[in-house]
Amino acid sequence: MKAKNYLIEALKAEGIKHVFMVPGGELDPLVFEMVEEGSIQPICSAIEGGAAFMADGYSRSSNKFGVCAAIGGPGILNMATAIATAAADHSPMLVISGDVPLDEEGKGFIQDSSSLGINTSSVLAPLVSGQVEAHSAHQVPFGLKNLMAKMLTPSTKGPVHLSMTLDVQDNEVPEGSTYRPVAESMLHPKYLNEAAFEEAFNALADVCVSLLDGN
Repeated sequence: MKAKNYLIEALKAEGIKHVFMVPGGELDPLVFEMVEEGSIQPICSAIEGGAAFMADGYSRSSNKFGVCAAIGGPGILNMATAIATAAADHSPMLVISGDVPLDEEGKGFIQDSSSLGINTSSVLAPLVSGQVEAHSAHQVPFGLKNLMAKMLTPSTKGPVHLSMTLDVQDNEVPEGSTYRPVAESMLHPKYLNEAAFEEAFNALADVCVSLLDGN
């Protein structure tokens, strides 16, 4: 399975049916596959910031997280204000960016988000709960799962950022990779009732003492 298909299947598994975006060349493999597959509807915005604000609004008005996408460089940076707004209110949002191919990093392309280009990850770092720059398709399954957990669990809830280079989107993830949705226990953890735990511990201790005493 290619990385673009894995990402689409993951979003489907989490119940996502819309992705808000401004498409561009660095996102073509993912967007074309999304349109071809048909389960997730791309919704285009006039500007990247608008797409991110729509994803944030979708998140706030539903029981799901919002998803937005843009190309690297100025494209993803146009989303910064909306990402900061989502972060301030702990609104879960997956921000996806497409980047130039690996062999074009550092060659002066305006869409280059790597450390050799505009280095957008450093700009977004204070605004997101986590980031993954996938320079290999093998990084996508674990990286995406890690981001989903950070985005949805209460202690780190908020926007996260996944960047995939153009070539990575069309490369194969490890054989047998299957996405599993974030567990309900992580989304809505049940905290320990200390009084009940103390009573249960004391009762168990009394039983152990009785057994040791031969009673």
